[in-house]
Amino acid sequence: MSLLSALLTAAAGMALAPPAPTGRIAVLAAPRPGRRANWNRLKPLIPLVSGAVMTVVLLGDRLSIAVAALTVAGTGAVLGASALKRRRAIARSRATTALLGHLVADLEAGADPATALARAAEETTAAPDITRLVRSAAVHARRGHSPAPVLTGQEELRELAEVGKAWGLAQRHGIPLAGLLRMQGEQITQALRHEAATTASLQGPQATALILSALPLAGIALGSTMGANPVAWLLGGGLGGTLLMAGTALNCAGLLLAHEIIRRARS
Repeated sequence: MSLLSALLTAAAGMALAPPAPTGRIAVLAAPRPGRRANWNRLKPLIPLVSGAVMTVVLLGDRLSIAVAALTVAGTGAVLGASALKRRRAIARSRATTALLGHLVADLEAGADPATALARAAEETTAAPDITRLVRSAAVHARRGHSPAPVLTGQEELRELAEVGKAWGLAQRHGIPLAGLLRMQGEQITQALRHEAATTASLQGPQATALILSALPLAGIALGSTMGANPVAWLLGGGLGGTLLMAGTALNCAGLLLAHEIIRRARS
């Protein structure tokens, strides 16, 4: 703990502002702007460095457990965010398909674009972000403007951006709008079918990746049943802690690599 006290005292002394008595202001020269700028950039790092040093000193042998736990948590966060993003994309594609179906039906029935967009927004409630954007496009069309810029304004809503491009193309070249929107809906439907078929075909590789990532746990369990007590050795620091961090990092890296391969195969 004496090392920790010395490090914290030094960090606190560096974080304090230098004394500036009134009697020395006229004598001492002002610091150079370049040095002051460098100090201002480095000063916020002092608490971070002090916290890192304190963590290393306090945790000691348990630092390997913290690193392994953070590695597992980070990997889980990445995989969870990717799965959530994929589910949201599928939900947006399905909502866009339903929206295009309502639009095509209303346009073929003779409704004007503003009315068709408003009715489609009322019928499509699965994706609130899409509904809000379609309602905004309906208001834009009701005022006599083209709704295409509104639909293409949101880059994250790729499906609606494609609808906006098709809408603008129909207005510029006099192409029937209902036909273009029907083709757009068919393309999205085909993409959803391809997604479902690819996901079904990749269930085997996904299961294999999960089984391989669980093999180290099976090995630890086997060692425990044989009386080797590998858990205590891995959690005890030293060489066991180093192997715990390295093994966790390699296992998580393999799981992320398999996830990336499967994601590219799905796309």
